[in-house]
Order: sequence, then C-alpha cells, then structure tokens
Amino acid sequence: MMEMRSYKIAPNSISYNILLSCLGRARRVKESLNALDLMKRSGCDPDWVTYYLVIRVLFLSGRFGKGNRIVEQMMGGLRPPPKFYHDLIGVLCGRERVNHALALFELMKLNDAGGYGPVYDLLIPKLCRCGDFGKGKELWDGAVKMGITLSCSSSVLDPSVTQVFVPRQKEHDAMRDDPVKQNARIQNGDHGTSETKKKKKKDSQGQALPDGIGSQ
Repeated sequence: MMEMRSYKIAPNSISYNILLSCLGRARRVKESLNALDLMKRSGCDPDWVTYYLVIRVLFLSGRFGKGNRIVEQMMGGLRPPPKFYHDLIGVLCGRERVNHALALFELMKLNDAGGYGPVYDLLIPKLCRCGDFGKGKELWDGAVKMGITLSCSSSVLDPSVTQVFVPRQKEHDAMRDDPVKQNARIQNGDHGTSETKKKKKKDSQGQALPDGIGSQ
C-alpha cells in the first residue's frame, strides 16, 4: 500500500481485499481491522468480500462478538450473496459455535438472501451430531415447507443412526463420574489419572534419583 501511494496510485477495493486475504491467512486480526478502518477513512467503500475476509479471521480467532458487530455494520449498506452466509456459517460450525451459526442463518433469511439449501444441509447434520435432534428436525421441516430439496439424508435425524459428538472434556468428566466405566478402564490398564505420570526412580534406600538415571 505504501508503495502504491508513493506512485500516487490510490488503492481500490481489490487491492485491499488482496491485502486482507493475506492477513487472514496469517491470522493477523489487528492488522485486518486496521486495514478495514484505513479503507473506510481513505474513501474506498468496502464490498461484501472485504467484510467477509475480516469477519472470517475474527471468527477463526474466536472473536465472535466483534465479528457479529461487523456483520451488523455491514447490513446497513450492503446485501451480500448467499455464499457470504454459507461460508461464515461453515466457519462457525467448524469452531463449534452452532448458536452463532443459527443466528447468522436467521439474519440471512431476514435479508431474503436466498440459496438456503446448502446452509440447511450444513446445519441439520451439525445440530444432530451435537445432540440437538429437535432443532435439526425443526430446520428439516422448515426446509420441506419452503419446498427446498435437501442433499442430506433424513436418517441423520435418527438418534440411533447419527453418532453424537461428545467434547473430550465432557467425555472425561462422564467417565470419571461413572464407576463402571472407570473400573473398565483400570482393568484395561488405562487409569486416566495423574498417577500415570512419570515418577522419580528410587534407589535401594528409597532416595529419589535424578531423571534419566535407572538401575544398572
């Protein structure tokens, strides 16, 4: 950008979008926000791609509140295409923020963006794999009512077919609280406790030896 200005070439939206794309790949959040602010102050109007690149890096870095606020700012003057919503909803689902994804989908429908089929195909299986079969069925019924042909199978709505994803921490807590499962793990040699951590080796007199020194 500095070099362009030295040649008295004013950056346009394409220039800024290329810069934001590079910053996004490097997860440079602060620099991306600064570039967006500079773009606005220089009189260059951001397009939906500009906002998409900034919001995407915010979501990927866990700044969901800031990302949502920029979505709201964008809605004041732009009407993004379905791809904008679909891709960002995919990012949110990948970050396990399904509630944020649903809120963005509601905004998509509120703005009558169209192209809802791929988003339904993304959200319904995700909800069911998270154990929210009720919400998945609600979205399925809504899509059918709108006459949308879905690519995902209706079997995803069946709890006996769809395997529910359990986050590792919750799985560990459930195992710890279930004595039957805990005993099974112990019998299999997996104690799952801090007792399995490496201990100091001791000599014949019970004194601890430094790590890396064993009995000869």
